[in-house]
Amino acid sequence: GSADEHLALGLRVAAALGSPVFRVILGSRRDRTTEGGIDARMADTVRVLKAARAQALDLGVKVAVENHAGDMHSTELVRLIEDAGPDYVGANLDAGNATWTLEDPLDNLENLGRYTVCSSLRDSVLWPSENGVTIQWTAMGDGVVDWKKYFVRFAELCPDVPVNIETISGFNYELPLNKDDYWQAWPHGKPPKYDGFLALTKHGQPRPPHQHPPGADRQAAEQKYQKEELERSLRYCRELG
Repeated sequence: GSADEHLALGLRVAAALGSPVFRVILGSRRDRTTEGGIDARMADTVRVLKAARAQALDLGVKVAVENHAGDMHSTELVRLIEDAGPDYVGANLDAGNATWTLEDPLDNLENLGRYTVCSSLRDSVLWPSENGVTIQWTAMGDGVVDWKKYFVRFAELCPDVPVNIETISGFNYELPLNKDDYWQAWPHGKPPKYDGFLALTKHGQPRPPHQHPPGADRQAAEQKYQKEELERSLRYCRELG
């Protein structure tokens, strides 16, 4: 169905399950290069959200918009939430996705923390590469994020929000920052605190993508690998706490 129908159904399902939030996404990094750019897609999303305001308030469910797959920088998501209305719209905070929008996850947290109603966290390692910067998402504690500092601030900004771990480890994604056409997705120029993002690359070393054992069933091997990454992440968080 339409975005309006999907949101209405999701709100009803969340309420039926007793969830105080329903997580949604605008899209992905590809939306930054559509006609009108990310600003136009944000305006589309705000219209859908406003149409569901009465339902969300009646059900007592907040719509949690994620910074997803390189679509919105945290400052853009803040603007979307404010335009729609923070009384029924908040953020799903994704630390891994922050790196895809040229952000240090700590800066992303500073911007989104007071709007955050749920989370999906993972670590990242970044390093300079041929065309710009390459990113690999990792288990918690295996990347360059200062989680001790992060969780102190997390507790201050959004103390009632649960920490959810979303591991998507093992692949490399290069941001071709050295190519002029990359910046067509950023018509307003480099985002705030871009230098802080680049500083993260000084702490990371190149890593090859994860390779499954030769001859292994790919689906089973991937499930085993991601489960192990999740278990390592949970152990790290418990030890950190």
